[in-house]
Amino acid sequence: MLTAPLQSVVLRAAPPAGERTGVFLLADGQARFTPVTSGVIGGLDIEVSGIAEGERIIIGPYQALRDMTDGTLVTVAPAAR
Repeated sequence: MLTAPLQSVVLRAAPPAGERTGVFLLADGQARFTPVTSGVIGGLDIEVSGIAEGERIIIGPYQALRDMTDGTLVTVAPAAR
């Protein structure tokens, strides 16, 4: 199982079941919501399954991710030095 930053995991409406846990992945400069199954939380990370190692996960403020939709254009911030 992989780990992801806790702040990258969001809940999305999934009628009729209620909500679905997932992350937004970066695909061709756009956000793509991908459902995941979550596991153990450790510090600021959470175990997730349903994504492949090396995929780029979008992180940001909770409200920004909560309001994000598939196809939202995403600008990648430069790496911290």
